[in-house]
Amino acid sequence: MDSDADTIDVKDKVSYLRTTEGCDVVVLLSHVGQSRVTAGNDALIADSGGVLPPEVVISGHWHTWTERVWQPSNMNGKTLVAEAASYMQYIGELEVTGAGK
Repeated sequence: MDSDADTIDVKDKVSYLRTTEGCDVVVLLSHVGQSRVTAGNDALIADSGGVLPPEVVISGHWHTWTERVWQPSNMNGKTLVAEAASYMQYIGELEVTGAGK
């Protein structure tokens, strides 16, 4: 895993959860805006092969929300993203099957 205390290598963490801990579904709770999570050269997650990305990302910080989850095109349909808004304005329920759907 990444040894830099200022960064988190999400790919390594997800790989560890799947292989060592035996997790079937990985949910990433993030306090960064959704575009920082899935877009740009410094995206936290990417479908770059090797490690299946988290099935679900619950994103915050931007103080926005969506009525439905969405799938970023660069994640090739492998990750659902939901916005959490802020200050508990919007509390919802997201049901995830064992297959991550």
